[in-house]
Amino acid sequence: MSELKNRLIFSQLSHKGNGPDPLHTHAISTVAAGFGDGQRRDFGLFILTQGYSENPSMAVKGAAMVSRAIANEVIQKFYYPVLSQDLNLPPLADTFTKTVTDTDHYLSTKLGNTAVALTAAVVIDGQLYLVHTGNNRAYLTNGDKLQQLTKDHSSATPTADELRQMVGYGNVQIDFSTHQLPANAKIMICNSGVWQVIASEEIAAVLSNYGTPESATQALDALFEERDNGNVTAILIQKPYAN
Repeated sequence: MSELKNRLIFSQLSHKGNGPDPLHTHAISTVAAGFGDGQRRDFGLFILTQGYSENPSMAVKGAAMVSRAIANEVIQKFYYPVLSQDLNLPPLADTFTKTVTDTDHYLSTKLGNTAVALTAAVVIDGQLYLVHTGNNRAYLTNGDKLQQLTKDHSSATPTADELRQMVGYGNVQIDFSTHQLPANAKIMICNSGVWQVIASEEIAAVLSNYGTPESATQALDALFEERDNGNVTAILIQKPYAN
C-alpha cells in the first residue's frame, strides 16, 4: 500500500469565466506504473493545448486535434513499452518533433488560419521531457522556489506574427527539454489565462502550501472564482517519492 501512495499523482483544473467565449483549450492527462520483480516504472503523459482562430469552433477543433495526435504517438511508442518493461525506447525528442511537424502541416492545409499553443510533458521514472511552443507555461517547484521551465514564444494575446510560429501555420517552432525531477517535485502546466491572472509569487505559494495536486487546484479554482478574469486550464503533477 505504501508503494501505491508514492505513485506519480496529478489533478486537472478547467475554469470558464463569465465571458461569451468558449474554452479553446484541450487537456489530456494519464499516469501508469508497472510493478514486478522488485522494480517499478512510472509513466505520465500530460498535454495542454490552446487554439486561436477567428472561428471559435476551429480554435476548439485545432486544440483537440493537436493534443490527440501527440497522445496517440506517445501512448503507442512509450506508454505500452513502459508498461511491458521494455527498456529500448526510441528518442522522445524525435517522436515529439515528427508528430508536431506532421500535425502542423495538416492544420495548415486543412483548417487554415488556426494556431495552437502546445505544452506536452512525459514523465518516465522521474525524468521530465517537455515539448513546447506558444504561450502556455510549465513551472517546477520542490519548495518555495518557482522555476519557469518553458520560454514564452508569444504574449498572452498573441500577435499575428506570433500566431504563425505556433502549430497550424506550417512554420512551427518548438522547444524540447529534459529535467531530472527532485523528490517531492511539483509541476504545473497552464494556459496563458492562468499567468495573466495569478502572479508567479501566488503560484509558488499555492504549490508549496497545499500538499496534493488536488488541494492545490481547488485553491487555484477559488482564486479564479474571486477574480473571474477569463478561461483557464491547468494540470498539476507531483512526484512524491525519492529517486
